[in-house]
Amino acid sequence: MSVQGRRRPVKVLVVDDEPDVRAFVRMALGTDPDFLVCGEATNGAEAVNLVSDLHPDVVLLDIRMPVMDGVEAARKIKSICPGTRIVVLSAHPSSVVEVPGADWYLETHLTLAP
Repeated sequence: MSVQGRRRPVKVLVVDDEPDVRAFVRMALGTDPDFLVCGEATNGAEAVNLVSDLHPDVVLLDIRMPVMDGVEAARKIKSICPGTRIVVLSAHPSSVVEVPGADWYLETHLTLAP
């Protein structure tokens, strides 16, 4: 995938409480020089703390997480960095509700072995 007109890679913050999901996303994006995983968070509160320092272009955000869920995190992230795009990821389509501030929704079908 080529990102036309960009001189630098798209900075992505990956937010998911599952380490295997974060590793998969990091590996998948790592194969494309147009993307750079600039950070990872295990819950929404960590993500909110990171966006001020990292200023990611995109946040890949899970909905169901401990401490702070994706709905609350999206709202806070948009208030801190309004230009950051938020992509909601969920393996549970029934849990994907309208998330204020979300730009896109992706339903994942990633199955993690126990």
